[in-house]
Amino acid sequence: MKALILCAGRGSRLKGLTENLPKPLLKVKNKPLLEYVMEAMIDGGIEQEDIIVVLGYKGSKILEFLKEKYPLVKTVENTEWQRTNMVHSFVVGSKLFSGEDVVVSYGDIIYKPGLIEGLKKEESEKW
Repeated sequence: MKALILCAGRGSRLKGLTENLPKPLLKVKNKPLLEYVMEAMIDGGIEQEDIIVVLGYKGSKILEFLKEKYPLVKTVENTEWQRTNMVHSFVVGSKLFSGEDVVVSYGDIIYKPGLIEGLKKEESEKW
């Protein structure tokens, strides 16, 4: 199973908080939101090299974070992030998969590895 994490948006509803930092790097309990997502994916059984992160707004800051903490993760850029939405980011990222099962996540939500483990279990029990 692969993972596609959407991190291209500006997070404009957060106004000043995202002026200099992309939403996935905002911290909750001293940890970036994206780190919670990455930990859930990896602890849930998805290998770093099977994760693709779609970048856009302030993408260089996310790329810097990923290179330091998760160097095997792949990235792709939604160069049209200002004029498009998350569906376009999904399309940009999905071009790197070919018929594989993929977990799609925003890069700014918190969930536990058990969610990913459950999805992987469902994958093995296909109808």
